[in-house]
Amino acid sequence: GEDPRIDLAAARVSDGIADFATQLEVARTARRRAEEVGARQLAAQALYEEGLAQRRLGDTAAARSALLEARRRFAELGLRSGMAQAIFSLANLERAAGALDDAAALYAEARATFEAIGNRMSEARVELMQGFLASERGDLVEARLAGESALAKLREVGDRRGVATALANLGSLHYELGELDRSLAYQTEALAEFRALDDPARVLVSLQNHAMIQQERGDFAAAGVALETALAAARDIGDPAAAVTGGTASSAAGVQTSRTLIGGPPWRRRGSTAPAPRLFLLAAARVRLP
Repeated sequence: GEDPRIDLAAARVSDGIADFATQLEVARTARRRAEEVGARQLAAQALYEEGLAQRRLGDTAAARSALLEARRRFAELGLRSGMAQAIFSLANLERAAGALDDAAALYAEARATFEAIGNRMSEARVELMQGFLASERGDLVEARLAGESALAKLREVGDRRGVATALANLGSLHYELGELDRSLAYQTEALAEFRALDDPARVLVSLQNHAMIQQERGDFAAAGVALETALAAARDIGDPAAAVTGGTASSAAGVQTSRTLIGGPPWRRRGSTAPAPRLFLLAAARVRLP
């Protein structure tokens, strides 16, 4: 028979290129073949891949069922790392579904498990998501504290992409707290990291965040430069609305619209009651934990 490990590897590759339909198909094949030969660990891993694919395809109920069963099988086998990964993915699923209390409990469980087995990188990435969740719940102080703690740990373990995401989110949170200089400093560092990582979609989001911060600071010339650079970046991406991750959609048209605000955005005009725009947060939900 065919080796289920080959199908499992193909499922992971498909996840990496966002081909979730193929990921689901080959993960199901991997699970069937693994169960046929009694490879219980491989079957649990294949179930986990099924859950990830179903979540990305929008089938929340099927994803929840697969991830819960993967969690159960990992626990039965004593595989705490796999169990923690399944719990983390369940937390992301519940957060996306709006069940924030359930998500908070699951993130705490995943983080505690990763801490217990000494997986510092995954622990830090879960803490990063806890900060993101806190911001969604409106607790910006808790979000900042979690973000700063995660950033320190991510720097320690050398997770450069996690560092970039944490910097961007901290910049957005300080903006919400009205601390514009600190917000700009974090966003500037994040932009440099995303450029070094050759991540054009997140460079685009970071540039737009820069522009909004500069508008709030009253530096419309700097905001204009950031938006002109963002417009060029959007055109380079080709299909920017589909390329930006973390639930944030952006486009050349959107950047072009933002350009018309330079020189006197409506939330800064005398007598205006319009609120300042919110910066984009970058979720780390699709990061595969090591």
